[in-house]
Amino acid sequence: MRATLKSMDDFLYDLNKEKKQSKREIISVIRSQIGPSRSFKEKLVYSIDISSNHLEKAYLTIKAASYFKVARNDIAGIAYGAELLMISALVFDDIIDEAETRSGRPSVWKKYGVAEAIILADYLASLSFKFVLEKSTNENNKILRSFIQTRMHLLEGQHLIETYDKSLDAKILDQARIAAELRCGHLIKFCLSAAPILRGKHSLELELADIGISIGKAMQIRDDIHDYKADVLGKPFLLDFMNGQPNVVTGYLVKKLKALTEIEKKFVEENWNQKLDTLKQEKIKSISIQSGAINDAVKSLNNLCDETIKKLDCLIESSEKKLLIDFVTILKG
Repeated sequence: MRATLKSMDDFLYDLNKEKKQSKREIISVIRSQIGPSRSFKEKLVYSIDISSNHLEKAYLTIKAASYFKVARNDIAGIAYGAELLMISALVFDDIIDEAETRSGRPSVWKKYGVAEAIILADYLASLSFKFVLEKSTNENNKILRSFIQTRMHLLEGQHLIETYDKSLDAKILDQARIAAELRCGHLIKFCLSAAPILRGKHSLELELADIGISIGKAMQIRDDIHDYKADVLGKPFLLDFMNGQPNVVTGYLVKKLKALTEIEKKFVEENWNQKLDTLKQEKIKSISIQSGAINDAVKSLNNLCDETIKKLDCLIESSEKKLLIDFVTILKG
């Protein structure tokens, strides 16, 4: 059941407040680093600033930790490590995809050049490990091992996307779902399971890890749907389609090809994996809407969210559970 408008407004206020605080604290740490020049620090800050729409990992980590009575100061480093890992991945993504904008502003590589963007992304990834390492002791290095595994999954997912053979066929949907789990599912798994790892709650660690995978997959499917909407994510419209990369909406569009008119089918096939002007982008979007491809993607997202909410309902009884349920609810289309 969806939250009431008032409670959802309260939740969104809490989410945005936490995102702003996380951003301030991460930037504060970067500016306090001893060694990097002031210019280098400000370029790191810019990299974070244009990716701040994605600062949801810290919120999930911190709120899940509240259930285990883990103080914010004791979990914040882990939360910020997860954020910086994702931001570094976004910088690399924009380089690989040749995306010139993010959040309506020049992407890092477009502003500073490819070579410097690679260095900035690598530094952010290294800093993410520094954050996490500070909370990993000799007695409990499972956090660090989990974080290393998370980055490996993220890179595996990116490799799957970038090495896809560009075929416009039925395997796109399966590849998009696998990539969603690898790129985002395992990152949110880490975020939710960090606190029970710290507290030695093995059974809850496993259950929250499973829920984290589901939430992460839902977040990626949401982003796939947004890729078919003009500049919602701050990156170029239909970027996945133009780059010939797996996307859940594209997967459902492939399933609809036989039902399209010959003109529409030919248009989709000829423009797949091509740079498109605005008119062609809007035509692909229109075909995706009229064919029901976007609606099918939204249904799959909503079904995944409903299943995740049921898992949360059975797992814990606390105010933190409601916050997590509200978060899943806002992912729904």
